[in-house]
Amino acid sequence: MDEETYNKEVAKAKEQDESKISTRAASHSTKTKYKKMTTNIIKLATNKYRLKNSVTWSRMPWYRYVDVNGIGIKGSFWDPVAGSQYGKQNWKTWSTCNGYKYDDAVYTKKSTKWKSGEKGYSLKINLPNDVSHMGCGSDGVEALMELRLYQVICIIQS
Repeated sequence: MDEETYNKEVAKAKEQDESKISTRAASHSTKTKYKKMTTNIIKLATNKYRLKNSVTWSRMPWYRYVDVNGIGIKGSFWDPVAGSQYGKQNWKTWSTCNGYKYDDAVYTKKSTKWKSGEKGYSLKINLPNDVSHMGCGSDGVEALMELRLYQVICIIQS
């Protein structure tokens, strides 16, 4: 095989590999009776994307501790950008004495709740519990939203 034929075959194989992944913005949602999870891929610049994973709880579990979610990536196509991760949760409580109260928690890149690897990041989030007050009922968690973000670089070159 001569060099020109070889280069054409390599270019063709590379084109076929690239056609198997999408480097466009995309979105996907999954819903259970407890929560809805949406993952978005947002193009920031050439070969640079943000992965956004949001979870909205529609029904709070009776017993709560933590929620662990992550966005997995295919390491042969994507490379996570170290230090780009960010997480946040917002929740709303209600009680007869206090009415509605709003609170949040932020998970920066320095948080020990992040786990990273070549296939992406996951975040372990503490789920807020109902809080009892003597003689005043309790602050019951009515709504909870979680957000996880990190950036990736597409390592397949055009």
